[in-house]
Amino acid sequence: MNELLIVDRIEDELLRIVSHGGKPTIVFMYVDTTTDENMKIVPFLNIYGSLVFDEVNFDAAFVKAVDNSDSGYIEDILEEIDSSSFEINLSAFYPNWPDEIETGDHKVINIIKSVIDKNQNKFNLVQKLYFNHVDNFDFVKIID
Repeated sequence: MNELLIVDRIEDELLRIVSHGGKPTIVFMYVDTTTDENMKIVPFLNIYGSLVFDEVNFDAAFVKAVDNSDSGYIEDILEEIDSSSFEINLSAFYPNWPDEIETGDHKVINIIKSVIDKNQNKFNLVQKLYFNHVDNFDFVKIID
């Protein structure tokens, strides 16, 4: 998949999720990998839109998750509203996976920021939007 198609796919999926009738307020965007039929590692972008359960402090759970390197602290307080898992193949942004990850990350983050800038009205209810790699707790806070 070429880079322009990936950009369109990220925009379409992100806008679909934040526009969901369930009105997600928390969005996580993770790079995760799988293997293809040739046993080559392929990076994908997964997007999860969620709501925080009532009476729960998201920020405290987030800090606890990062401090303990355990996403369960976050997962336990969120109700998933909509998601896109292993739908957006990022191979064109990470052609030498796992080398040059920063270059691919930079491209993905810039696309996310551009989508938000061009569609601010669709992100009115989104309180937090984070980007990172699965099982990595070095989150990039895009909306916070």
